[in-house]
Amino acid sequence: MHKAEMRALRGQVEPDGVVAEAVKIDTDAKLENSRPMVMIIPLLVMIGTLCFMLCPQGFPFKSVDGDQLRGALIAGFVFGAAANIILVVIFKIKSFKKICMDYVAGLESIASVFITLLLAWVLSSVTKAMGGPEFVVNMLQDNVPAWTLPVIIFVASAIISFSTGSSWGTFSIMMTIAVPAAMALNAPMHLAIAAVLSGGLFGDHCSPISDTTILSANGARCDLLSHVKTQLPYALMVGVVTIITFAVAGLTKANVAVLIVGIVLLVATVMVLSKIWGKQVSEKETANIA
Repeated sequence: MHKAEMRALRGQVEPDGVVAEAVKIDTDAKLENSRPMVMIIPLLVMIGTLCFMLCPQGFPFKSVDGDQLRGALIAGFVFGAAANIILVVIFKIKSFKKICMDYVAGLESIASVFITLLLAWVLSSVTKAMGGPEFVVNMLQDNVPAWTLPVIIFVASAIISFSTGSSWGTFSIMMTIAVPAAMALNAPMHLAIAAVLSGGLFGDHCSPISDTTILSANGARCDLLSHVKTQLPYALMVGVVTIITFAVAGLTKANVAVLIVGIVLLVATVMVLSKIWGKQVSEKETANIA
């Protein structure tokens, strides 16, 4: 990170040997015609649509059928997008043709996310139909102590999420395995679920093929692999502390106390590693570059 900060101070965002991509500027957009209501009104339309369709069903005080919820979300997105298109055309920010092209380009950019989720759901269904959860439970029941289950689930979720770049796909796969395993081993259910969620998010955050990682690098005009390399040590540090905390939680089955221990351990780890390997950009280095 110190090297990356020094390059940025010199005005060099990309590392040596990496050719910067040309920034695409939408010359068709007349941004001077933009208004706050172009963003606010579509959000209000979307929220109003959700309330109109779900509130008669008792939402948010009563549970709503999944199909009705998904239908309301789709309708909210469609009406919100339509309101946005109408406002952009009215204020002559973009032409209708350009807006349609932008929507198609946006769908193309997230098509891989939909495909990954679809494949993950298919894999989860096939695994469940073939008795995968039962096989894992029988394999773990006689060979693995119950206190190690959260750690195993966390590591497995992190590996799957890192390999696929999808946290939601990991949740779909691992929940069907983690919950039966926790019941069979009499392990704390909340720890098993927490391990799936935290492991999936950890792997998704570190993965170079994750949509969030790619969007973060693009938004900062940063080389993708440089972004992954600079943030990976910090994420790994948190991951190691999380593994230790899950192990302690599995042994003690405590809740708040273990959370406090994990926070203290993380702060202590940050302080120690910052003293050993940490290096900040000094005022002298800044002055020399300036």
